[in-house]
Amino acid sequence: MRDHRGPRGPVIRDHRTGGGSDGGGGDGGSGGNYASYGDELVLDGGYSNCCAGGYDVVGYGADGYGSWGRALQLPHFAFEFGTGMRRFADPVGTMNTLAGEGGYDVVGGAGVDSAVTTQMRMLVGLSGPLYIGVEGEIGGLVSAPPIRAVSERLPTMEARSGMVLGATALVGAMWRTGRSALGIELAAGGRSVVYEFDGHGAKFATTAGGAVVEPRVRAEYWLSPWFAAGAMAGANVVASGDWMAAGYLSVHTRAFGGR
Repeated sequence: MRDHRGPRGPVIRDHRTGGGSDGGGGDGGSGGNYASYGDELVLDGGYSNCCAGGYDVVGYGADGYGSWGRALQLPHFAFEFGTGMRRFADPVGTMNTLAGEGGYDVVGGAGVDSAVTTQMRMLVGLSGPLYIGVEGEIGGLVSAPPIRAVSERLPTMEARSGMVLGATALVGAMWRTGRSALGIELAAGGRSVVYEFDGHGAKFATTAGGAVVEPRVRAEYWLSPWFAAGAMAGANVVASGDWMAAGYLSVHTRAFGGR
């Protein structure tokens, strides 16, 4: 048996009758015309000797994942959902004093904030290993230096909670080998921390934040053709001591990212 597959998958024809022809391609579609004559096969104007049993495999070969694995009418989209840890210099301490409400000033000391966050990412595949995307992040502080609201007329208050919000644009590249993949990316955007105060008859929130320019490394393992699990870590190059680490799950519109 000889395999004459092209881009779509094999069609087996029996040419033992010693004559006749069958045109129009392996599946009746365009291209790949053939005609059989005895033990010879004419394919797109050329001859191919048939195997001894009189069988040839004619048609269109498939790619590594088959047509089922590539939704070619759509770009390669990936949607990722993860959770991670961030540590960064307290933005109130960095900015020293922020204007508050109701006669208060919000003052922070030097220190480091720790937060647990949830990330949501959408990526779009470009040429080869390249991709672009956007990332949104929301979470809460789990540790922070004391943040106080002070006033000349009212008692001092400390922040009861802090919510972390972030948004970045992404550009990166991933290289896959088997079920494993490694990549690098750059995230650029901003991050804010919202501090809430409640007490002594006053209730208000104030916000502090800063820029994020964060190179990262990534590693993934494909659990199935459309689902992968991964981890990433990075550091903010415009703020000292600012870093993150996270794990995530991703779902893709193309099997193994179309690669």
